Amino acid sequence: MRKILILLIVISFLPVSCREESWKQDMSDASRAVLDRVVGIYVIENMGWDGPEVDIDNDGVAGRDLMAQLPSAPFTGTMEMEAKADMQTGSGYAGLVRFRICADRTSAWSSYYWSDFGLNIYFDVLGGEFNPDMNNFYWGHDEVVFENPSLILTDDDRLVLAADTGVYDYMTGSVVYGRISWKFRCVSGKGKSDKNV
Repeated sequence: MRKILILLIVISFLPVSCREESWKQDMSDASRAVLDRVVGIYVIENMGWDGPEVDIDNDGVAGRDLMAQLPSAPFTGTMEMEAKADMQTGSGYAGLVRFRICADRTSAWSSYYWSDFGLNIYFDVLGGEFNPDMNNFYWGHDEVVFENPSLILTDDDRLVLAADTGVYDYMTGSVVYGRISWKFRCVSGKGKSDKNV
């Protein structure tokens, strides 16, 4: 009787310890390969603007490299931009990318300043593809207006987040519309420890 009781206790703990590993075993090689490419820590590499040249820092020089102008633009926050991608526990093919980005809050408030904020984007790797869910994501602040968002995993393991929005241009004294993009480079993750290229 005692042996049966011990056996039942051992069996009851087996599913709990194996549950997390079971989805990894069920995942296809193609999906696992994509997951290995995505999961990691990313740093900002570039913040670009696909629209008319703008002067966001009121220095009289317009351009499309927003990252170069950002340090002297009206700003509130820390200017920290990064991304962290990981799997969701217990969900074999689904994951989450947590972004920290900077954006212009002009679009809705008409007070011309930039700020950093967080946003979360869920993704899956079904079929061996990186599939971000751009319909159900959280931008972090309702006052920032973004349209047509996209998230791409490039061939060289960069994440490029982009959206249509407006930024205040000091040259014209008005909000100018275009497409902003944040390019992130993976610096650590599976097979990418302290990657610098």
